[in-house]
Amino acid sequence: MPNAVLLPSIILTQHVGDIYRGNLPDACLPSFLHEATHHWCFHSPAMTYASLLYLRARRGVLVALATDVRPDDALDLSLISSGEVATDILEDYVRYRITDVLLRPLHEGMALFSEFDVAPGTSKVASTPSLGAMRLFARTSNEASVELFYRLANARVEQHWLTRKENVLCDSLASPDGYLLGYLAVKTLYRFAAGRSGMFAGDPDLFLCFMRRYFFEDPGLMSCLTSSSTRDLSTADALVAWLRSRLIDYFSVDFEAEAHALERSGMQVGEHIHNALTQTEAPRDTVVSFAPPERESWLSTLEEFLAHPLEGQLDSIRAADQVLMSGREFICVGQSDVDIEVRPSGSVWGYHPDVGADFPFIAATTSSPPSVPGRTRGRLEVYLSTVDWTLCFVVAARGIDPIVHIIADVPEWRRESIEATLGYASRIWESSDLAEEFLLGFLSEARADTIVEVCENGASRSAYLLWESVALMFVREQCLLSVRSDLADAGFIGLLEPAGVRAAAFLSLAASGRIPWSRAIEGLSRYGGCYRDVESARQRFASLANVPLFRGSDFYVVAL
Repeated sequence: MPNAVLLPSIILTQHVGDIYRGNLPDACLPSFLHEATHHWCFHSPAMTYASLLYLRARRGVLVALATDVRPDDALDLSLISSGEVATDILEDYVRYRITDVLLRPLHEGMALFSEFDVAPGTSKVASTPSLGAMRLFARTSNEASVELFYRLANARVEQHWLTRKENVLCDSLASPDGYLLGYLAVKTLYRFAAGRSGMFAGDPDLFLCFMRRYFFEDPGLMSCLTSSSTRDLSTADALVAWLRSRLIDYFSVDFEAEAHALERSGMQVGEHIHNALTQTEAPRDTVVSFAPPERESWLSTLEEFLAHPLEGQLDSIRAADQVLMSGREFICVGQSDVDIEVRPSGSVWGYHPDVGADFPFIAATTSSPPSVPGRTRGRLEVYLSTVDWTLCFVVAARGIDPIVHIIADVPEWRRESIEATLGYASRIWESSDLAEEFLLGFLSEARADTIVEVCENGASRSAYLLWESVALMFVREQCLLSVRSDLADAGFIGLLEPAGVRAAAFLSLAASGRIPWSRAIEGLSRYGGCYRDVESARQRFASLANVPLFRGSDFYVVAL
């Protein structure tokens, strides 16, 4: 769980200038909001600690074997297939895997909620995905939050965004990816909170901040992950019990008080956000960070692990772990193969590799230029820090040290930290993959993979039942069995038919931009496969009275 996300819709050879200017096209917005929300969830105290457990398990195998990571190693994994060391390795891995299984529907649902429903609101808090979107899509505006709101409202009713939502609604509720399950669960939790807090009702982005705080920063989850009183199956049971308890407690939350607490903890919008995005004042003041008091003890555990000295060549594993953990703040905005030319002056030019262009599409300078001029095949990567919104271009090629070009005026200590992290990152993936192979080999040799599978299967079944009960909470009891069956079979196709799915997807996307019902119905007529008139839509939706997807006499969508 190194927190590496990639935005597939961004093509560097086409969009590098847009990235630099902070004016990416609307077509890139859906995938950015989705993946940035995943990154935000993973860059939380709980998921950071889960990642630490994975790295500790991986390191435990190598330390026990007292070996460095080399492709030609043939290891005798039977040497550590039993005993206390093997038990500790297994325990760390089980906790990492079960946490992922239980929370996957949640972070998938939050990512889809961010993609389809969230827009900058009027509160004093903005989520990290929204701030990142302002940096990459609306940086040229003096009112970045207002600009992003209108771009979202217009773009979400375009064909490509409509198709993305239709595909989610047609997914099976029982699909292992957890898309529809998680999305309906998060929408239900939002509906419940919005009915009890005007602040959440008017600002879904504020609600998203609350969701991350409530689940991913909960001290109870950290207690389960750090407890020494449970082992494998009992650990899985304890984590499932935590999720069940957390969901039950959710329906007793004072949501209005929580919304005000979020605002007191957050940042100002408007000019302050614009200043941060253009880096005219200290951007750290604008970072939303909710940390319970216990966080210091978690961080000390993390620091102890990363600083623990290893003997000989094994110390390279410690260095790799440090890079993986410190690099969690960065979103990989894009990556592309490029032809790299090192100029006699020491500058580095990048050319599109497929079109035979003689004119570079990117050029970078470095304080430590490569010593040998020439042209070779390399790789360009662009990273965005979610801590201070620093944009970084990394050029890597065989035979030259990675070049990190930082698009900001940052303090020297920060520059050195970024260059050390991103410059080293491109070198560690091979050794990381090999270390993971050794870990999986150990689990197989120790027959511990069976224990992991039993724990995962049990946790997966429990997670599905818990999240399903939330997703279908508002369905009337007499209709629950049939609705559950239809959704598990083919999503909303069985309930709404294709025309209804398209209409529901379009109207809900329009609602996220606060487009009036009459205009939304007019816009719906642009797309084929939908109902031909308002009355046909009303009759079809009225037949779904047992599934409360809409509110009010105009059937405005709230659960889709």
